[in-house]
Amino acid sequence: MLGIFLPLLLSMLACSDEQSSERPATATTEPTLTVETPQVVDESTWPDRIAARHILIPFSGALGTPFGAMISRDEALELALSIYLAIKDGADMAELARIHSSDSTAGRGGFLGSAEQGTWSGAFESAAFSMEIGDISEPVESPYGFHIIRREAIEEVKLLHLVIQHADSSVQWRDNPNATRTLEEARELATDTSARIASGEDFQSIAAELSNGPTGV
Repeated sequence: MLGIFLPLLLSMLACSDEQSSERPATATTEPTLTVETPQVVDESTWPDRIAARHILIPFSGALGTPFGAMISRDEALELALSIYLAIKDGADMAELARIHSSDSTAGRGGFLGSAEQGTWSGAFESAAFSMEIGDISEPVESPYGFHIIRREAIEEVKLLHLVIQHADSSVQWRDNPNATRTLEEARELATDTSARIASGEDFQSIAAELSNGPTGV
């Protein structure tokens, strides 16, 4: 009888060993929790000064939140994300700033002007200074709420000027507190001065000679 079942028993044992070898090994240790290291911001790569435009969406409890604003943080983030996606899809950021931004810059389309490092709050500044001109950030949270930021090119006009005062000038510069020339004399001197500059004389030298303003030296 044993001779009949022995081959079958051996076959079953062989199949059991084969299945056992294919079974995944049971972990003997618990998984290790890892904590992501915060990204180090390399400020040495930042420009000295940038210009930026932004849209600010505050929420209840944020600094400077307008009186009566009851939007929650989650609602503010949802709105900021929708605005960000609209801008990425081609919407006019300046127009959206006029509609949505809770900031004194809203009237000028969110334009903040230019600033050096250390002017803006930490998270905002890190995002803005790390961007290339024309880049648009995803919502960035600061103590004031969520910002959508676009870095702008700095466009500046440099100029020189000189001031020729007269007796009726509303403000007298401290170096010329008692100007005695009349308005007509001041106009005549200004016309002559303009002609001198047009002829090629050095503007700064003429300003040092004639200007009554603070830049006349």
